[in-house]
Amino acid sequence: MFCSPHQDDDAIGLAGSILEHKAAGRPVHLVLVSNGRNPDLAQRVNAGHCPLTTWAAPHPCAAGGRRNLSWPTDGTSVIVAGRTAEFMASAKAMGVDKVINFKVVDDGFTSTSAHNNRAARIDAKVRALAAQYPGASHKFTAGWLEHTETHKASGDVAYRLMNDGTICEPQPELVRPRLSQRPRAAGVRARRSPRIRVHPAVRPYRPGKGN
Repeated sequence: MFCSPHQDDDAIGLAGSILEHKAAGRPVHLVLVSNGRNPDLAQRVNAGHCPLTTWAAPHPCAAGGRRNLSWPTDGTSVIVAGRTAEFMASAKAMGVDKVINFKVVDDGFTSTSAHNNRAARIDAKVRALAAQYPGASHKFTAGWLEHTETHKASGDVAYRLMNDGTICEPQPELVRPRLSQRPRAAGVRARRSPRIRVHPAVRPYRPGKGN
C-alpha cells in the first residue's frame, strides 16, 4: 500500500519501491491522499515564458517556451483534473494494480487545529484501509521533517499508526550516521555507516516554525 500525498509524489518518491514490489510479484495499491488543489500552479502556467527557457541551455518545453494557457485560478476545475490524469497515467505505466483516491481537500492551513483536522481525516481513511487489507505493508513519501502541509499531516499519521500497531513498515527515514558496531582489529578506525530507523514520535505541528 503506497500513499502519495499529491499527484506527483508517486513518481518522485515511490516509483523505485513500487517497481521493486511489482518485480517481486506483489500486488501494489496506490493511494492518492489529497485532491491536489493548488491555485499557484494555474498562475504559473498562465504566465508568459516558461522558467526553463531562462537556463543557460534552454529546455525544449512542450509549449514552445511559452504557456499563456488562461487556466482558471480556482485551483480545482482544471488543475485537479489535469494532475489526476497524470497520476493515473503514471500508475498505469508502473503497473499499479489498484488506485484508491481519498480526495482529501488540499487547502493550506495556518493553525494547529486545522493541521490536526486534516491529519484526523487522513488517519480515519488509512485506518479503514488497514482494516480492509490486513497484513499489507504501508509506505508513505512524507516524513516528520516535511514542510508541505499535506505531506506533514500524512507523515504524522504514518508515525502515529505505526506506533499504535495499526500499520506496519512505513517508509523509513535516514538519520545521522553512527559508528559501526562491528568488531574490528586493533588500530583500525571505525567506519561510519548510515543507520536507518523510523522516528519514534510524531513531531507536533507549530505554525511558522518550518513545519
